[in-house]
Amino acid sequence: MAKITHVKHAQQRYETVPVIDPETGQPKQTPVMRNGKQRMTKRGKPIFMTVTINDKTKPLPNRKCGKCGVEIKVGDPYKHTSPKSGPYGGRTLYRCESCPNWQVWEYSSSMSARLAQIQHEAWETFDNTTFESQDDVTSWLEDVASQVRELAEEKEEGAQNIEDGFGHETQMSEELRETAEQLSQWADDIEGADVPDYPEVEEVDCEQCDGAGQVENEEHTQLIEDVEADKTHLHSLVKQWVRSWADKTDLGVEISKKLKAEIQMTKNNLRSNIEALENSEEEIDCMECEGTGQVEGEEPTEEQISEWLDGVRDAVSVVDDCPV
Repeated sequence: MAKITHVKHAQQRYETVPVIDPETGQPKQTPVMRNGKQRMTKRGKPIFMTVTINDKTKPLPNRKCGKCGVEIKVGDPYKHTSPKSGPYGGRTLYRCESCPNWQVWEYSSSMSARLAQIQHEAWETFDNTTFESQDDVTSWLEDVASQVRELAEEKEEGAQNIEDGFGHETQMSEELRETAEQLSQWADDIEGADVPDYPEVEEVDCEQCDGAGQVENEEHTQLIEDVEADKTHLHSLVKQWVRSWADKTDLGVEISKKLKAEIQMTKNNLRSNIEALENSEEEIDCMECEGTGQVEGEEPTEEQISEWLDGVRDAVSVVDDCPV
């Protein structure tokens, strides 16, 4: 990877102008040295470098971060790197200090850089995806394998182009074809990873009965209330009936007869309710879970999902096993 240099405080930049030699009136030059000797051109001419100086009257605009586009102002921390090869070879790239460092594929198009990008983006997608089935993981694997196959096809095509140009197989075309075969096999291995089955939904405690399997028998509760109501009503009727004895008029006698009849009817109701109460249960089987206390959950538990994802990560670790 290219070396990254971190700068604590950005400085103001200026245009550079050549230093004029007062004796000659020409730009001042200094010899380019190597190992104590001046460097020479292929034709034997000495090499010189023009001496320059910052022109404080011509400030240059501030650089911008190559990642987020924010202007790197004077005094701001920043970083820079100068890749030696690839699409940015010979250029210096700049970023503000808060932005992430360069990934190798951001300045290089080499095969190793592209493979690193495939792996990085694969795991980034894995970590940011909510997998809800085995098929979701399989689809992710197929996408990763497809990217590897594209690279394999490029290498295969490169080998064929070399052979078409020379009219025969060469050492380079042979190496490219071997690389293509290794990448294709790796893609097959990725696609064929043995993904564990998605966890089945487990039974959970029934909310209706809190896992007890039984709930309060509302009919039993109602019978208790009816018995108490009958007793209270009967007690009131008896008191009224006793008081009615003092009234010897025809109306009083008629009221006494009606009270006596109602007392008998209330007694019958009370007896019937007591009998029904004795034959009823305080609790009955919960209809929601049919008395088992357990019902099927709506989805796997967080613990199940976590264990499954751990198993999936182990199964798809082949993504890290790049053969080239």
